[in-house]
Amino acid sequence: MNRVLPQVRLRLLFAVLIVCLFVNRPAQGVTSWPGQSGNPVGYAAFAPLSTTPWPGGSFQSGTAANPTIYTGYVFTGSQTISGSYIEFISCDFNSGTGGVVVSGSNITFIGDRFQSNAVEVYNVETTGTNIAFFYSSFTPLASFYTSPPGAAWPSAGAGQNTTTQTTGVNAIDGNDGYEYGILINSGGPVTIDHSDFWGFGNSIDFMSTSAQMTITNNWIHDAANASPQSYHIDGPGYLNGGTGPSNITIIGNTIATIGNTNGIAFQAATSGYDNLRIEDNYLSGEEYTVAFGQPGTTRPTNSTFTRNVFGTDIEEIYGPLYGASWTAGTNSLWACNTLAFAVGTTWTDQSGWKPLLAINGLYWTPNSAISSILDWNGNTVCPSLAPSSLAWTSQAVNTTSSGQTVSFSNVGLGTITGLSVGLQTGTQFAISSNTCGSTLLIASSCTVTVTFTPTALGPQTDNLQFTDNATAPSSPQKVPLIGMGSSPGSGPNPPTNLKATVQ
Repeated sequence: MNRVLPQVRLRLLFAVLIVCLFVNRPAQGVTSWPGQSGNPVGYAAFAPLSTTPWPGGSFQSGTAANPTIYTGYVFTGSQTISGSYIEFISCDFNSGTGGVVVSGSNITFIGDRFQSNAVEVYNVETTGTNIAFFYSSFTPLASFYTSPPGAAWPSAGAGQNTTTQTTGVNAIDGNDGYEYGILINSGGPVTIDHSDFWGFGNSIDFMSTSAQMTITNNWIHDAANASPQSYHIDGPGYLNGGTGPSNITIIGNTIATIGNTNGIAFQAATSGYDNLRIEDNYLSGEEYTVAFGQPGTTRPTNSTFTRNVFGTDIEEIYGPLYGASWTAGTNSLWACNTLAFAVGTTWTDQSGWKPLLAINGLYWTPNSAISSILDWNGNTVCPSLAPSSLAWTSQAVNTTSSGQTVSFSNVGLGTITGLSVGLQTGTQFAISSNTCGSTLLIASSCTVTVTFTPTALGPQTDNLQFTDNATAPSSPQKVPLIGMGSSPGSGPNPPTNLKATVQ
């Protein structure tokens, strides 16, 4: 017996150590999620909309060196935008019962609003190549709603402890909304950054595409009431059967609403779902908050679901994860996801789970237990990135921006080793400072600062990469870099206070 006692004591001490590390641990690595104070999204965070009516006529193509720029127009009725190398800045697209179709190439929208009363169709449909939306808003008609009812972050349902949508209280009238915020029907790549989606049925719907889709720092909230139109209410995703989309990055978004389906909605495919990166998002509400390959038999391959935060401020109907358990496809990973208990949470979902204050900051595990002091599958290495992406919306060609800084922290229970930092391509962006060494101890942080020097007009992208001993395939951790090369004086920069910091 005396030989066993020391081992028991060691286990008890280890358990106490883990509990101490997690007591009052922040449930998120950032202080400002999209939509919160300090991290504004949508056209209002960029510049005021103009009221100049569009005089009519066709849209003229530009060139890579000299794109055609339309600034400050109001477009009335449905629009089809073809051509190439076109930019729309601070424009208001009032489509009525129609929508906007973007079928050209190298078309960029900055600080625009897309408002529509389309029913069970789309607000915007893209079929083009190299399409980008920065600081834009996708809303019902402003004549119906100028802002979501009961505005509160992360959604009007926050703190109401209800799964019932009530028009004008926590939901938009489904007769006044639209089915798809953006329907990505074909083509790509498509980039959507710092944009605002509300009043939708499905916010972003990917069809069977394989071009890169990058969805970063958006606020997706306050859906349409599903009852009038029998809407599905989904965040970004796919639910159409057949071949599902691949090569999708969804990083750093707030996705939260009362709804009848899923906030992350990858389901029902019979093939596809390769290289999906779902990372650093704040998720709350819906029927099941996350569907990642379920229902259906196709599991995402070469994919990551990491560093996401599940919040309890909006009651979900059945549970945070469809099927309650995680069945990974080949070379896919669930790791470093956490729970955030919202003050005032009193609900019990239909699976019988009642979140309590004690879950705050614990790991979110993909099984019936839901919360755990230890991460799933015994993982101990959990890097945290804040912010999870960087954006420069207007930088004059051949000039260098001020730096933006990413904090890289070790919030796990193991030492990060083999750490190196670099850019994936390094042609438009540069690392101006780096305090990260090759090792990062528990509860330690380092910083990397990046500048943007566009050598061409239009959207430029890259990834800041942190390579380390985190479980594959989460290493390297990638911070998407998105910049807009512009002519001098062509448009304002967004506020400079968008960078979140590690708590």
